[in-house]
Amino acid sequence: MPTGIVRRRSLACCPPPRPGCPRRTSGTINQHLLDGQLQGLTANLNKARRKLRELQQQLRRWREGKLKGKRPTLAGVQNQVRSICSAQHLKAILKTAVKEVRRGIEAAFKQMKNPHFLHWSPMFHWTDSKIRVHALYCVLALTLSSVLQREVWHKGEQLSINRLLEELGGIRETLVIYPRRQGQRQNRTATCLTRMNPLQQRLFSLLKLQRYAPISR
Repeated sequence: MPTGIVRRRSLACCPPPRPGCPRRTSGTINQHLLDGQLQGLTANLNKARRKLRELQQQLRRWREGKLKGKRPTLAGVQNQVRSICSAQHLKAILKTAVKEVRRGIEAAFKQMKNPHFLHWSPMFHWTDSKIRVHALYCVLALTLSSVLQREVWHKGEQLSINRLLEELGGIRETLVIYPRRQGQRQNRTATCLTRMNPLQQRLFSLLKLQRYAPISR
């Protein structure tokens, strides 16, 4: 939190020298100061985003041959990025964001090693082209599962991907085929869903899976 937003005041009920004396602390927020600091922080973020986009477009145009001149160096680009991100509180925000992104990437790799859901192996492919297709399928499955998990989290069910897929996989469709009677050309059938536990019922309702439910015939 930016400095200057919260002011604390200690109210002692007895002189400070006495050890073990109970104390009460109250905090106050200056809303006007908070709004001003948030406005300045938002302006710095927007300015940094704009400059980073301009730098990205410039590097892309140079790579495509649309810009002439001296080739940009890694050190030069890093210095430009440091200069753009040197605004007040911006370094701390970016450091926190990088940690969150890194944590997400590590979780994705860990998920793809899970032996039950979204696992990379066994691959059963040996040519480069088929391995690339296999990688595409794995990443696509992880992306769709992450989007599904995010939607469920926003609706109040904080489940891991493995638990979510396990519960959804437990919702099965049952098809009963009756023997044909005399004069019938086709077997009479009946379809229904298996009995769901309370969590499966909530997921079924949150994701509006009723539209995919079987219709008895």
